[in-house]
Amino acid sequence: MKAMVKTQTIEKVDQLLEVSNLSVFYGKLQAVNSVSFQIPKGKVFAIVGANGAGKTSLLRGIYGTAQYTGSLTFNKAAFTAKTNRFKSGIAHVPQGRAIFGDLTVKENLSIGVLGIKKKTNELEYLLNLFPILETRMNKQAGMLSGGEQQMLAIARAMMSRPSLLLLDEPGMGLSPKLRMEVYESIRRLLDQADHDMGILLCDQEIGYALRIADQMSVMQKGQFIWSGEAGSVSVDELSTKYMGLKA
Repeated sequence: MKAMVKTQTIEKVDQLLEVSNLSVFYGKLQAVNSVSFQIPKGKVFAIVGANGAGKTSLLRGIYGTAQYTGSLTFNKAAFTAKTNRFKSGIAHVPQGRAIFGDLTVKENLSIGVLGIKKKTNELEYLLNLFPILETRMNKQAGMLSGGEQQMLAIARAMMSRPSLLLLDEPGMGLSPKLRMEVYESIRRLLDQADHDMGILLCDQEIGYALRIADQMSVMQKGQFIWSGEAGSVSVDELSTKYMGLKA
Protein backbone atom coordinates (compact mmCIF):
# COMPACT_ATOMS: atom_id res chain seq x y z
CA MET A 1 0.00 0.00 0.00
CA LYS A 2 1.45 3.30 -1.06
CA ALA A 3 1.83 5.98 1.56
CA MET A 4 -0.31 9.06 1.14
CA VAL A 5 1.80 12.10 0.39
CA LYS A 6 0.37 15.40 1.58
CA THR A 7 1.08 18.32 -0.68
CA GLN A 8 1.09 21.85 0.64
CA THR A 9 -0.57 24.51 -1.45
CA ILE A 10 1.43 27.71 -1.46
CA GLU A 11 -0.68 30.79 -2.05
CA LYS A 12 0.79 32.98 -4.74
CA VAL A 13 1.09 36.58 -3.63
CA ASP A 14 0.05 39.10 -6.26
CA GLN A 15 2.58 41.91 -6.05
CA LEU A 16 1.42 45.42 -6.83
CA LEU A 17 4.79 47.18 -6.73
CA GLU A 18 8.24 45.62 -7.02
CA VAL A 19 11.22 47.82 -6.20
CA SER A 20 14.69 46.46 -6.98
CA ASN A 21 17.99 48.13 -6.08
CA LEU A 22 16.47 51.61 -6.02
CA SER A 23 18.93 54.44 -5.44
CA VAL A 24 17.88 58.10 -5.45
CA PHE A 25 20.11 61.07 -6.19
CA TYR A 26 20.05 64.85 -6.01
CA GLY A 27 22.90 65.70 -8.33
CA LYS A 28 25.93 63.91 -6.86
CA LEU A 29 24.26 63.47 -3.46
CA GLN A 30 22.88 59.96 -2.91
CA ALA A 31 19.85 59.92 -0.59
CA VAL A 32 18.72 56.28 -1.03
CA ASN A 33 21.13 53.38 -1.48
CA SER A 34 20.04 50.22 -3.31
CA VAL A 35 16.70 49.54 -1.59
CA SER A 36 14.53 46.56 -2.59
CA PHE A 37 11.03 45.59 -1.45
CA GLN A 38 7.61 44.49 -2.68
CA ILE A 39 4.09 45.65 -1.87
CA PRO A 40 1.34 43.04 -2.30
CA LYS A 41 -2.15 44.08 -3.30
CA GLY A 42 -4.41 44.80 -0.33
CA LYS A 43 -1.57 45.63 2.08
CA VAL A 44 -0.14 48.63 3.91
CA PHE A 45 3.66 48.72 3.70
CA ALA A 46 5.20 51.16 6.18
CA ILE A 47 8.71 52.58 6.09
CA VAL A 48 9.74 54.17 9.38
CA GLY A 49 12.84 56.13 10.21
CA ALA A 50 14.10 59.35 11.71
CA ASN A 51 14.05 62.66 9.88
CA GLY A 52 16.66 62.57 7.10
CA ALA A 53 16.65 58.76 6.79
CA GLY A 54 15.69 58.94 3.11
CA LYS A 55 11.97 58.17 3.30
CA THR A 56 10.76 61.19 1.34
CA SER A 57 13.47 60.69 -1.27
CA LEU A 58 12.41 57.07 -1.70
CA LEU A 59 8.82 58.15 -2.40
CA ARG A 60 10.05 60.76 -4.86
CA GLY A 61 12.09 58.14 -6.66
CA ILE A 62 9.10 55.83 -6.96
CA TYR A 63 6.89 58.68 -8.15
CA GLY A 64 9.51 59.79 -10.65
CA THR A 65 10.09 63.28 -9.26
CA ALA A 66 13.70 62.57 -8.28
CA GLN A 67 16.59 61.06 -10.25
CA TYR A 68 16.90 57.33 -9.59
CA THR A 69 18.56 54.11 -10.69
CA GLY A 70 17.25 50.58 -10.26
CA SER A 71 14.02 48.99 -11.47
CA LEU A 72 10.38 49.67 -10.66
CA THR A 73 7.63 47.27 -11.72
CA PHE A 74 4.02 48.32 -11.13
CA ASN A 75 1.14 45.97 -11.93
CA LYS A 76 3.64 43.84 -13.86
CA ALA A 77 4.66 46.77 -16.09
CA ALA A 78 8.20 48.16 -15.96
CA PHE A 79 8.52 51.87 -15.24
CA THR A 80 10.99 54.23 -16.86
CA ALA A 81 11.87 57.77 -15.82
CA LYS A 82 9.37 59.01 -18.41
CA THR A 83 6.42 56.90 -17.21
CA ASN A 84 3.52 59.03 -15.99
CA ARG A 85 2.92 57.61 -12.53
CA PHE A 86 -0.39 59.40 -12.00
CA LYS A 87 -1.91 58.08 -15.21
CA SER A 88 -0.50 54.63 -14.41
CA GLY A 89 -2.51 54.51 -11.18
CA ILE A 90 -0.26 55.93 -8.46
CA ALA A 91 -1.31 58.86 -6.25
CA HIS A 92 1.10 60.76 -4.01
CA VAL A 93 0.20 62.74 -0.87
CA PRO A 94 3.41 64.61 -0.07
CA GLN A 95 4.61 65.83 3.28
CA GLY A 96 2.88 69.12 4.06
CA ARG A 97 -0.38 68.11 2.29
CA ALA A 98 -0.02 70.55 -0.67
CA ILE A 99 -3.69 71.51 -0.79
CA PHE A 100 -4.88 74.69 -2.50
CA GLY A 101 -5.83 76.92 0.41
CA ASP A 102 -7.65 79.57 -1.64
CA LEU A 103 -9.91 76.98 -3.28
CA THR A 104 -12.91 75.34 -1.65
CA VAL A 105 -12.91 71.75 -0.47
CA LYS A 106 -15.12 70.85 -3.44
CA GLU A 107 -12.72 72.51 -5.89
CA ASN A 108 -9.73 70.74 -4.32
CA LEU A 109 -11.47 67.39 -4.72
CA SER A 110 -12.28 68.10 -8.37
CA ILE A 111 -8.56 68.68 -9.04
CA GLY A 112 -7.97 65.06 -8.06
CA VAL A 113 -9.45 63.83 -11.35
CA LEU A 114 -7.83 66.32 -13.71
CA GLY A 115 -6.07 64.49 -16.53
CA ILE A 116 -8.03 61.28 -15.95
CA LYS A 117 -9.86 60.26 -19.13
CA LYS A 118 -12.03 57.67 -17.42
CA LYS A 119 -14.01 59.59 -14.84
CA THR A 120 -14.46 57.97 -11.45
CA ASN A 121 -17.35 58.08 -9.01
CA GLU A 122 -15.43 58.12 -5.76
CA LEU A 123 -16.89 61.24 -4.15
CA GLU A 124 -19.76 59.59 -2.29
CA TYR A 125 -17.49 56.83 -0.96
CA LEU A 126 -14.85 59.33 0.18
CA LEU A 127 -17.38 61.60 1.90
CA ASN A 128 -18.65 58.56 3.79
CA LEU A 129 -15.07 57.83 4.81
CA PHE A 130 -14.38 61.47 5.74
CA PRO A 131 -17.84 62.80 6.74
CA ILE A 132 -16.41 66.06 8.09
CA LEU A 133 -15.51 67.06 4.52
CA GLU A 134 -19.14 66.90 3.42
CA THR A 135 -19.95 69.69 5.89
CA ARG A 136 -17.04 71.78 4.57
CA MET A 137 -17.54 71.45 0.81
CA ASN A 138 -17.96 75.19 0.17
CA LYS A 139 -15.35 76.30 2.71
CA GLN A 140 -11.88 77.45 1.69
CA ALA A 141 -9.40 74.64 2.28
CA GLY A 142 -7.01 77.02 4.02
CA MET A 143 -9.60 77.57 6.75
CA LEU A 144 -9.75 73.87 7.69
CA SER A 145 -8.02 72.41 10.73
CA GLY A 146 -4.79 70.47 10.24
CA GLY A 147 -6.59 67.15 10.55
CA GLU A 148 -9.27 68.19 8.08
CA GLN A 149 -6.63 69.37 5.60
CA GLN A 150 -4.88 66.01 5.80
CA MET A 151 -8.16 64.18 5.22
CA LEU A 152 -8.79 66.46 2.22
CA ALA A 153 -5.33 65.74 0.80
CA ILE A 154 -5.92 61.98 1.07
CA ALA A 155 -9.44 62.22 -0.36
CA ARG A 156 -8.21 64.34 -3.28
CA ALA A 157 -5.55 61.72 -4.08
CA MET A 158 -8.17 58.96 -3.94
CA MET A 159 -10.50 60.75 -6.37
CA SER A 160 -8.48 59.27 -9.24
CA ARG A 161 -9.13 55.75 -7.91
CA PRO A 162 -5.43 54.84 -7.71
CA SER A 163 -4.05 51.33 -7.32
CA LEU A 164 -1.22 52.59 -5.11
CA LEU A 165 -1.34 55.45 -2.61
CA LEU A 166 1.94 56.99 -1.43
CA LEU A 167 1.67 58.78 1.93
CA ASP A 168 4.48 60.90 3.37
CA GLU A 169 4.15 61.68 7.10
CA PRO A 170 0.31 61.92 7.07
CA GLY A 171 0.14 62.68 10.79
CA MET A 172 2.78 65.40 10.91
CA GLY A 173 1.76 68.40 13.02
CA LEU A 174 -1.45 66.82 14.29
CA SER A 175 -2.53 66.22 17.87
CA PRO A 176 -2.47 62.57 19.01
CA LYS A 177 -6.27 62.36 18.74
CA LEU A 178 -6.41 63.80 15.22
CA ARG A 179 -3.42 61.73 14.18
CA MET A 180 -5.18 58.55 15.26
CA GLU A 181 -8.33 59.56 13.37
CA VAL A 182 -6.30 60.07 10.19
CA TYR A 183 -4.48 56.73 10.55
CA GLU A 184 -7.67 54.82 11.25
CA SER A 185 -9.24 56.37 8.16
CA ILE A 186 -6.22 55.27 6.09
CA ARG A 187 -6.72 51.67 7.18
CA ARG A 188 -10.46 51.83 6.50
CA LEU A 189 -9.75 53.34 3.11
CA LEU A 190 -7.82 50.23 2.11
CA ASP A 191 -10.11 47.71 3.80
CA GLN A 192 -13.26 49.20 2.25
CA ALA A 193 -11.87 49.84 -1.24
CA ASP A 194 -13.84 48.13 -4.00
CA HIS A 195 -10.73 47.61 -6.14
CA ASP A 196 -7.29 46.09 -5.62
CA MET A 197 -4.93 48.65 -4.17
CA GLY A 198 -2.04 49.05 -1.76
CA ILE A 199 -0.59 51.78 0.42
CA LEU A 200 3.03 52.80 0.96
CA LEU A 201 3.33 54.85 4.15
CA CYS A 202 6.47 56.68 5.26
CA ASP A 203 6.55 57.92 8.83
CA GLN A 204 8.65 58.86 11.85
CA GLU A 205 5.93 57.75 14.29
CA ILE A 206 6.51 54.03 14.81
CA GLY A 207 3.52 53.40 17.05
CA TYR A 208 0.95 54.82 14.66
CA ALA A 209 2.49 53.08 11.66
CA LEU A 210 2.48 49.73 13.47
CA ARG A 211 -1.25 50.06 14.17
CA ILE A 212 -2.20 50.00 10.51
CA ALA A 213 0.71 48.37 8.65
CA ASP A 214 0.91 44.77 7.45
CA GLN A 215 4.61 44.89 6.59
CA MET A 216 7.32 47.28 7.66
CA SER A 217 10.91 48.32 7.07
CA VAL A 218 13.17 50.55 9.16
CA MET A 219 15.22 53.02 7.14
CA GLN A 220 18.48 54.60 8.27
CA LYS A 221 20.91 56.66 6.19
CA GLY A 222 19.23 55.69 2.94
CA GLN A 223 19.14 51.93 3.58
CA PHE A 224 16.81 49.36 5.13
CA ILE A 225 18.25 47.98 8.37
CA TRP A 226 15.25 45.80 9.29
CA SER A 227 12.25 44.41 7.42
CA GLY A 228 9.45 42.09 8.49
CA GLU A 229 5.81 41.61 9.39
CA ALA A 230 4.46 44.53 11.40
CA GLY A 231 2.92 42.18 13.95
CA SER A 232 6.27 40.49 14.66
CA VAL A 233 7.92 43.44 16.38
CA SER A 234 7.08 45.87 19.19
CA VAL A 235 7.32 49.64 19.31
CA ASP A 236 9.97 49.40 22.04
CA GLU A 237 12.11 46.98 20.05
CA LEU A 238 12.01 49.12 16.93
CA SER A 239 12.68 52.28 18.90
CA THR A 240 15.62 51.06 20.95
CA LYS A 241 17.25 48.40 18.79
CA TYR A 242 16.86 49.85 15.33
CA MET A 243 16.26 53.58 15.71
CA GLY A 244 18.44 54.36 18.70
CA LEU A 245 15.61 55.93 20.70
CA LYS A 246 14.77 55.48 24.34
CA ALA A 247 11.77 53.26 25.00
